[in-house]
This record gives sequence, structure tokens and C-alpha cells, in this order.
Amino acid sequence: MSVVELLRQSRKQAESAAPLVRAAAKLRIARVEAVADRAKGRITLEMALEEIGTLPEPERSVLFDHARVFAAAVEPSLLPGIPEESRAPQGHTGWMLGKTMLEHGHAEAALQFVLQDGPAESFPFLFAMNILHDCEDQTQRLAVMRKAVKAWHETKEREFLKLFGRYWTVVPAIEALSILHSVVESTLNDSEWPMQGSFDNGLLLFTSGREFMLFEILHILRRLDPTLAAELIATHEQLAAGARRYPNGWDSIQQEAEEEQKRRKLEGGPTCGGRAYIGSGASQDIAFQFALQDGDFDRAMELAQELYREDTDIEAPNFAPKVLWPSAARFRSVLYHAGRRRGLEKRDLLARVPDEDLQLLARIEFAAAVAGLTEMPNSSRRQTKVQHGRLRGKVRRLPEADGPAMIVDGAPVRCPECQWRPKTGNVWGCRCGNVWNTFTSRGRCPACSYQWPVTQCMQCGKVSPHEDWYGEKEA
Repeated sequence: MSVVELLRQSRKQAESAAPLVRAAAKLRIARVEAVADRAKGRITLEMALEEIGTLPEPERSVLFDHARVFAAAVEPSLLPGIPEESRAPQGHTGWMLGKTMLEHGHAEAALQFVLQDGPAESFPFLFAMNILHDCEDQTQRLAVMRKAVKAWHETKEREFLKLFGRYWTVVPAIEALSILHSVVESTLNDSEWPMQGSFDNGLLLFTSGREFMLFEILHILRRLDPTLAAELIATHEQLAAGARRYPNGWDSIQQEAEEEQKRRKLEGGPTCGGRAYIGSGASQDIAFQFALQDGDFDRAMELAQELYREDTDIEAPNFAPKVLWPSAARFRSVLYHAGRRRGLEKRDLLARVPDEDLQLLARIEFAAAVAGLTEMPNSSRRQTKVQHGRLRGKVRRLPEADGPAMIVDGAPVRCPECQWRPKTGNVWGCRCGNVWNTFTSRGRCPACSYQWPVTQCMQCGKVSPHEDWYGEKEA
């Protein structure tokens, strides 16, 4: 059996499926078809978009949001014509679309996506870092950097500091110095905001957002304006403590992290090399993610089937569309990772998917893996019946966690999307194998020092910039 045969079977089954399943399947089929025939993939994508337009709400809006990501993979030129319904942070949405373009060979479209005219609030600072990392054309890199600087001047978006901190050398030194002075002035004039971040196993603590921002640019200050660096260190206690431990700020942290990884590699211990991923949820969620990482597909399938039993529980069924069930996402992931690791020999796993619609979607992801494509982001939803027959959406039954709701320096920790408040007992996982509550270290893994820029909510499933989780102090 080949990828062509897998797609043929999928197309045939999709045509007899319900409209929602058929549209979802065609989005995924289009991506795989485009590998060999981009024009054919575009036609299938346009057919899916037409089908989505006939669906009732809220399914229509949900699938149009999915369609934007698939258009970024198949034909980015179609993006302007697809309604944007998502409430996700603009920066993360832009990062996801741009990242998808790059992964599917649309480098020029990705570059133009960053450089396009539009509101400064929608500038994708996180994705611009991807472009600056991958692009070799210095003229284009300079254009991206200047676009980011312009957007920062209008928004004062703090994500800019990560971009500037890493790629400040893209601009001429005199220009970088001017940007640096603007950042310092803006930071000093900004009202103070509380935070809690620690380094060096908790020995270095930041509770001042302003001083932490100055620490983020300390390595640039040392290079471009050492006099100003000394003045700031002399007048800011937490910055001074950071400078004593890490004399060149992030440069020193990065140097130590690289040396530690080399040491672990020599000793045969774990490192965080390669692409990292988000791991969140209860113990079974972490177990599922690690089963995929370890190639234990039998265990991963068992956990997916367990979630399917929750979705089809007679007493508390999931009323969300089947294509959005948490179990649907898990079955797709199992087949994708099996296909990526073992190829066509793992097609027997499809027989263990207990629903023909979910099997259809899993088969397409299996074909995508065999064709060499990256895994598409999975989102899911759980809906339970409430009074008067109305529906309320949730991702899934929340894991029970011990402890009180998280509060950081007097401010509640809340999901920016659904306002869910994590408890101290909720945990997230890092690729290095460490499992911990990410809010106790402000998103930095205590084991390997990887700084997570985003965090996934256990209730709504959305991925938001980590810093957006921290609310205002409660009165």
C-alpha cells in the first residue's frame, strides 16, 4: 500500500461521510496531495473551503480557523479570503501560520507574511525570529528587523525584547544603539509590574518586571553602552544580582547551558537537543506524549482508546463534533508518529481505531507522515449538556489536581483564552523528561533551562504566550 492508495481510500470514504467530517478530511487530504501536485492540492483545499461555508455555526467558524493553517501549508495566497474567527493571541496565530509556511516550502510567502502591511498589533514577533534564524539574505533580514522595530514602537510588545536580544546584530551598530536606548527609556518609564522568575536553581530571583526586562538586554548594553550598563546596575538591585551571577546576561546563561549540554552528552545523560514540544495535562496526558516520544505505539493507542471511551461515555458523552474530540486528536497523533517512525509497516494500527470517521482522519495523517510532512497542530474540544439543552464547550474533563489555584506574587494565573486557573498540582512536561508546574519557574524548565515561550491550557487547549497567563494583582 502506498501514499497514493491511502489517499484514494480516504477520498472515497470522505465522499460518503457527514459534511463536517468530509470538509475536515479534505483539508488534510489537500496537504498531502500538494506534496506531489500543488495544483491538485489547491483544488481539494478550495473544495473543502466551499464545503465549510455551508456548515452551521459554530462548526463553520471552527473549521475556517483550521483551514487557515492548512492554506498556509498548501497555498498561502488563499489566506486573505478565509475568515479569521480565532480569539487566540495575534502573535501566536502569526507564529503558527508562518511556521507552517516554512515547514511546507513556502519560504517567500513566509517572508512576505512578516513584511506585509497591517496593524502593528498583529505583527508576529515570535515568527519573525524564525525568519531571522533561517534567512541568509542580509537585506531581507534587515527589512524584517526594521519591521519588528516599527511594530514595537507602536505597541511596546514585550516579545520584541526576545527578538532584539537575539538578533540585534542584524542592524548596523549605530542603529542598534538607538534602538537599545529607546528600549531602556521605555522600560524605565513603564509602570512597574510584578513577576516571579528564578534562575540558578532559585538562587537568583526576579520579582520586578522592569528589572527583568533590563536583564534581558544586559548583554547588548555591555557591548554597545557599557557606561549605561554600569549606571543601571548601580541603581537596580535585582539587575545587579543578575549581573553578578551572569555578567553578560543571556549570553552567559546560553554559554552555561551549552556547556552543560556538552557535559551531559559526554556522560550519556539526557539533553534537550532537537525540536522541543509542549507537554501538559494530567499524568495520562504526559504518559501519552512520552509514549509517542519513545515509540511505544501500543501504549499510545491504549491511551487514545481510553480517551475515546470518555468521549462516548453514555452518562457524560462529548457533544462536540466528532472531528474535534480529544480522542480524535490522539488517534491522529498515534498514526502520524507511527508512520513517521516505522512507515507503512504500522498501517495495522488503523484497525484499532474504533470509529470509521476517526479512522479516516487518522489514515490521512498516517499518509502525511509517510510522505514526510510535519505533524499539524491538534486542537480538541469537549462539550457537555447544560440546562435548557444548551451546550457549553470545554476541551475535555479536567484532570484532578491537588493544591490551591496558582497565584504568582499576589496575581492570579489564568488562561488568556478561557480564564481557567491552574492549581499547584497541575504539571507540564519538557522534552528532557522533566515534569513540573511551569508557573513555578515562569516557563523555564528547571532541569535543562529551556525557556518555553508559550503554554498550553488544559481546559480550552489553546496555546498562548506564557507571559499572558499572569493577571493583575487581586484587590
